[in-house]
Amino acid sequence: ASNEDLTESNRLLVSEIEQHTVAKDQLAQRTEELQASNEDLTESNRLLVSEIEQHTVAKDQLAQRTEELQASNEDLTESNHRLALEIDERKAVQLRLAAMTQELQRSNEDLESFAYTASHDLRAPLRGIGNLIGWIREDLGDKVDEDAESKFSLMTDRVQRMERMLEDLLQYSRIGRTDMQEVEFQPEQKIREAFDLLNAEQRFELEIPDPLPTLSGTPIAFQQVVANVIGNAIKHHDGETGRIRVYSTRQDAFVRITIADDGSGIPKQYRERVFALFQTLKSRDSVEGSGMGLAIVRRVLDVAGGKVSITGNDHGRGASVHIDWPAPETQASAA
Repeated sequence: ASNEDLTESNRLLVSEIEQHTVAKDQLAQRTEELQASNEDLTESNRLLVSEIEQHTVAKDQLAQRTEELQASNEDLTESNHRLALEIDERKAVQLRLAAMTQELQRSNEDLESFAYTASHDLRAPLRGIGNLIGWIREDLGDKVDEDAESKFSLMTDRVQRMERMLEDLLQYSRIGRTDMQEVEFQPEQKIREAFDLLNAEQRFELEIPDPLPTLSGTPIAFQQVVANVIGNAIKHHDGETGRIRVYSTRQDAFVRITIADDGSGIPKQYRERVFALFQTLKSRDSVEGSGMGLAIVRRVLDVAGGKVSITGNDHGRGASVHIDWPAPETQASAA
């Protein structure tokens, strides 16, 4: 009986040991599974924390970008408002400018019409006054003493001066009123023709040391310009003889024709004033002229799209008148 009990006890012990071993193995396996699950959970938590951090950063960036966009929208709204105001102001300025341009054009037309009518209608009475002076002189005959003759001559000179002034005024009013055909021409030919007409007493020499470039435009308008400039130089020269030198340079979109004399020159403070109507630097009793020559020059060049200016000469004597005539290629591109 004792052996049987011992055998049964051993069997039960072995069975318990086996169960304990199985339980131990199961516990170890479960422990490994829990460790693996814990590691997965830890990694998931890490990824979740990282994602939350990224989400927080993105949220902050989005908030900052939203603020920037709001500020930008406010700036854009303000800019659009200012732009709308500027557009309205510009439209108003354009309307005022158009109205002023129309008014100026009407005033110029009225002025030109008045100048034409006045110069045309006053020539006949002046001619009558001149004839009357001649008749009175003839009627008095030998009774005209030296003093009276001087006064008759003075009156005749004044009438002739007034006739020249009216003729210049008429010429001035016609500038730009008629369309002239534009062609290519040689400026040297026009300059020499004008000089020969004005240098009747042959007191002056004309120098054109280098060939002048071909110009394009209205030849008669160019000749009108150079005739007035050369005539002015001869008329106001303070010597018995003189020299006029002509040369050309290129000034941007213009061909500059310079007419330089060796006379007394024009003081710097008067070089713009002389282009105004009826302006002379000397009394009309000492120098014959209407005071319109250079005004005609500027008006013709304005119509032709050119410019005119005056400087002193390098050698200290005389003046240089610079005629800026549009270069042929500039006129072609404008057309």
